[in-house]
Amino acid sequence: MIKKVNFKYLSLLSNHDKLNHNIRVYLLIQSHDEFKQYIDNQCAASIVNYLKLEEDLNDDLEFYDYSNYQDMIPYSLIPDSVHTLVISPSKHSQNSGPRSRFQQSITKLYFYCHIERSEFVEEMLSHLPSKLETLSLQGYHFIGTPLSKRFVLPATLTEFTYQSNWDNLQRFVAPPNKELGATLLLNDDRPIEALEWMKLQTWVSGVDVISNFHCFINDVLPTRLKHLRLPYHIYQLSRDKLPSSLKQLYMVNYNQGLLPHVLPNGLEGLCLWCFNQPLQKDSLPQSLKNLHLSNYRKSFSSVGPLNNLQRLVVKILNKSVSQLIANVKAMTIIFEKIDNDVTFQNTSLRELCLLNNGSTVIQLNSNILPPTLEKLKTAKIDILFPNSDSSEIQETDKLL
Repeated sequence: MIKKVNFKYLSLLSNHDKLNHNIRVYLLIQSHDEFKQYIDNQCAASIVNYLKLEEDLNDDLEFYDYSNYQDMIPYSLIPDSVHTLVISPSKHSQNSGPRSRFQQSITKLYFYCHIERSEFVEEMLSHLPSKLETLSLQGYHFIGTPLSKRFVLPATLTEFTYQSNWDNLQRFVAPPNKELGATLLLNDDRPIEALEWMKLQTWVSGVDVISNFHCFINDVLPTRLKHLRLPYHIYQLSRDKLPSSLKQLYMVNYNQGLLPHVLPNGLEGLCLWCFNQPLQKDSLPQSLKNLHLSNYRKSFSSVGPLNNLQRLVVKILNKSVSQLIANVKAMTIIFEKIDNDVTFQNTSLRELCLLNNGSTVIQLNSNILPPTLEKLKTAKIDILFPNSDSSEIQETDKLL
């Protein structure tokens, strides 16, 4: 139920103010009746600019008469104050013609789908708001409409989160010369042809290989590739095989050595779930922000400092981590075990988040923390502070 709140100050903010200052007034609707309350409450409707319709919203329509438009979710009645809309279509989601159209004021539209195909979603894709900037189709990979049908993406679009195969991606007509961030799911169905097609589509910048296709053997990766996921690659990486444009690399089974300068200089995210080989100097690029080595139990001493690093995931955290993050100001570290001699005293950290992914809560002495630290967050960790030390850290949160 929508509760009565004091709208005195929120009502002073215009739609323009909220957009310019990135102010979100959020409302979650969990039932068909709550949706009706929201529409009927003119004050609330005029203030909310971020609206989320819960996944089971249409499920309570199972016993409604679908022939009656009043029983459908009338998306066209959502006021033009809403700029961000999040919906989760279900098997009961139905299209009711013009009443199902979105307001033209919507600039960010997120679909979270847990169904294989939906005529409702595909009808919505045929009538996207003309000023749309962000479109996300999370979890929706299959399109059931005829192959000849095309979905025209607005010229204003700057971000398109969608992962699917070549057949489905070809249904979309994107604005020319735009990088939108869509991802090609590469299977065994004409993979080389699919990659050749992708080379001409600037709006598709990621490849997720879901087959045994060997990209490097065939040497067909697009030169402007930004994201690459390889689940089965087990051969050692060599120089000039990865595009220099690559920003994110995910390799599930990779456990070969990493030679110097093999990874692109601009790489920002590296996820190697099985990797546990010694790291050499220059084997990790300075550009890395996210380093995910969830099975890694060795040293970083040969790597040297990575000054842009923001997030590290390892199996066992050892004292060499202080060299890796010596010049970093804010850091999140996730681990399963931590050696007794680990210390952050010789770092410049101001913000630190330590997440213990092990099975039990551990205790750490506060003397491992650097004197520069201002904010600390922990999960499944008890920090033992002497009374004199606890006041020096401005903010301490226990996440779990």
